[in-house]
Amino acid sequence: MATITKNRLFTWLLGLLLLANAVTLVLFWIDRARPQSGTKGGASGFIVQELNFTEQQKQQFEELAKEHRAKAQELRPKIRAAKDAMFELVKKPGVSDSVKQVAAAKASQYIMQLDLFTLDHFQKIRAICDPGQQKKFDLILSQLTMMITNPRPPDLQGRDLQGRDLQGPPPHRQH
Repeated sequence: MATITKNRLFTWLLGLLLLANAVTLVLFWIDRARPQSGTKGGASGFIVQELNFTEQQKQQFEELAKEHRAKAQELRPKIRAAKDAMFELVKKPGVSDSVKQVAAAKASQYIMQLDLFTLDHFQKIRAICDPGQQKKFDLILSQLTMMITNPRPPDLQGRDLQGRDLQGPPPHRQH
């Protein structure tokens, strides 16, 4: 084959590969922008959609959700701080079992408060449902608990809930 023909062939192949890569990247970003749970608003959107709330129920639910979010946002930093303090014990040699148990109990106490508050929250949601919705609520309860115990944050742009960078190696801590 002549050199000119080979060059044209390679140019077309290179162009085709670049186009295929561009299409792949576009499809990747479009798929990434789509909500993962299939419902808008995470667990709250899932509840409203699945139970087909009336406007009045939506308003009541929104009030309950605001109350729950506020209490959860108050407890989560306490849980994180208690767990951080507990795991700081790793750095101390010869820590007694009783000290470990006290640290674990403190973290567990906050977790228990959050779990009990969430249980009450679900009971309040169920109370605003009509009998048919209550049956449906009972059926989706396991899905709800899975959604809240394994939450997938919307788009935190590579950061965790505390704003720490999730990309790359963990940051080096200075002592």
